[in-house]
Amino acid sequence: MPSINHEAMIKRIRQVILDRDNNKCRACNCKISGRNAIVHHLDGDRSNNDAKNLISLCRECHDKMPKAIYMTSRLFPSTEKTTTPEGKREYMKLYMRYYRAKVEARKS
Repeated sequence: MPSINHEAMIKRIRQVILDRDNNKCRACNCKISGRNAIVHHLDGDRSNNDAKNLISLCRECHDKMPKAIYMTSRLFPSTEKTTTPEGKREYMKLYMRYYRAKVEARKS
């Protein structure tokens, strides 16, 4: 069971990321708060709480994200771009651009 200090630290990290992203989903740009606000680990590693690895997403966009980027590296093990932390971040950036374009297309 996590200690109270650990839980407080996780809550603090979550709030810092939501504040940094202006309480908006980085995929669709909608306002988020409460249970609709998810802090997503880009590399799929829940222990990596580096700010560069965390983004704010609404629940809907989070549910549409690839379940774990490491699955890409399992499917394409020889693809270095998806097996390094930098490659995983780059993959997520590309995926986010793709997803935003899909959201915008649905709006028009």
